Amino acid sequence: MKLNYWTILLFSLLFALQACNSNTNSDESDTVVTPPAAPTEPDLPFKNKGELSTLYQQVDHLDVIFFGKEFSMNVGGLEAKQKLIMVDLKPVVRTPCPESARMFFNGQGTEIVQVGLFLGQNCAYYVYYDKDGKPEAANPLTEGGIEFFNKLIQQVSVSPN
Repeated sequence: MKLNYWTILLFSLLFALQACNSNTNSDESDTVVTPPAAPTEPDLPFKNKGELSTLYQQVDHLDVIFFGKEFSMNVGGLEAKQKLIMVDLKPVVRTPCPESARMFFNGQGTEIVQVGLFLGQNCAYYVYYDKDGKPEAANPLTEGGIEFFNKLIQQVSVSPN
């Protein structure tokens, strides 16, 4: 009889330990990780009319390198200046979006400013970089700017190699 008592007690303890272990494992697997919320406020200032006007006066050439495409573009004169001002004069809430292209605005052979073009689903903006390559400002693209770059990218995507 004592043997049965100790056997039952031993199995009861093992069962209790097993139950405790399975509860702690299920708590860990039930943990839900939520992604960070999308930003709702601008995190960078925007280029104002005065700043863009100064850049406009200095720029005479533009080089554009598109990422993920075997395509680059360079334009000069008024056409380069027009690409600079395809933005609204207001802040933008930058949504997660891969950079579509890097633009190098030059004046008299010297780089004036680098600008990242972010264009995709739910994003359409320029990010202006300082001399150290850090983002310093961002402006949303105008409807005309969105249309221009979307059309350009579409034409490049369907062109034969």
